[in-house]
Amino acid sequence: KKIYTRLEVHTLQGDRIHLTNRVFVATNDYSLGTEIEIGSIERWSELAPELTLEGADRLLFGYFKVPMANAEDSDSPLGVSVYSRAPELVEEADRRYSNICWEYEGTQLAIHIATSLLKYNNDRNKFEYPGGQERLYRNVEYNAGAADKPFIDTFSPEIRDTALFNGFNNQLRLIEFACNLAYGTLSDPQNVDKTATEIKVSKQRSYTFVSDTQMALQKALEDLVYAMNFWAVLYGLIPLGNKYQVSFVWDDSIIVDAEAERQTDRQDVAMGVMSLAEYRSKWYGETLEEAAKNLPEPALIEE
Repeated sequence: KKIYTRLEVHTLQGDRIHLTNRVFVATNDYSLGTEIEIGSIERWSELAPELTLEGADRLLFGYFKVPMANAEDSDSPLGVSVYSRAPELVEEADRRYSNICWEYEGTQLAIHIATSLLKYNNDRNKFEYPGGQERLYRNVEYNAGAADKPFIDTFSPEIRDTALFNGFNNQLRLIEFACNLAYGTLSDPQNVDKTATEIKVSKQRSYTFVSDTQMALQKALEDLVYAMNFWAVLYGLIPLGNKYQVSFVWDDSIIVDAEAERQTDRQDVAMGVMSLAEYRSKWYGETLEEAAKNLPEPALIEE
């Protein structure tokens, strides 16, 4: 019936990392409660309340956040979700889709038939509809007579699905714009621009956002590898001064057709403006030295 919370605080002070462990106990889930000694909890008894580590130029973890501004709290260092600007738009899209579903449900073909035209089944204590089509027929009490109201009336209104789907599709486009998605990602792709240039322009916003996200992820991963190396050195798993290398290759096929780019590089090789080693290094993921060694030996021609 108690909730225990441990807060681990990392503070960068020059080239030092100051770590602090604080433990709280509460009887509810809306407050931290009262602070207690960390050694009083068995599972955390081996943790130090405070610790200082030297030789670090950054905090010892990688933190990734979506490269979008936090409009709710501009002072917060925390990131926001990709759809943080679109919750209301998503809710409205849900309502519009519900309207479409109701349009199909509410405009189903029905035949209003006078009760006097139906046969009453005493055994089942209910009226019997022609051919057992209970879903199609709706019995109605016509008191005005046949001269004023027909005994059978067909209910078949025109479905407004085209107008409703257009409104729904426009709402999806608003969501795409708010979430930095290219038009046609969620909305009807048949309604987006068709030429190669127009497609590239319409996807530029999405491509830019993806590129920014990749760079944010790369920064987080670099910090993570740095922290892993720091801890490995600290615990003697690797020698001090150990060098490591991290490389990233981000595919930009959202805008650039990889096969078209490869054909262009082949033409450059044929023209002599690009070497075979450069071509192999780029497309086979090798260093220039490795690519040069892996090139096929030139064939010997006997005279």
